[in-house]
Amino acid sequence: MTAAIWNPRYVAFAAATGVTPAVRLAADRARRTGRMLEFILWIGQRWTEWGGPRPSSRSRADHDSFDAWLHARYLRGQQIELEFSQC
Repeated sequence: MTAAIWNPRYVAFAAATGVTPAVRLAADRARRTGRMLEFILWIGQRWTEWGGPRPSSRSRADHDSFDAWLHARYLRGQQIELEFSQC
């Protein structure tokens, strides 16, 4: 079995709710409807809180800055290996 590679934003969400990403995902999968709804709402609220440009005009630098802000705020400098999937 290979180690899971988590989206860093989902890891921050899980940390903000006090659980691991695996626990958070298991709880989400147990739902009949609305899967990932809490994450979608949470991440949208974080973008608003962070500020910056409208979604349609965000640059790679904006995303990098937002991710650094999330990491500092919710992961408190934890050393974790994460990468985005290239979709």
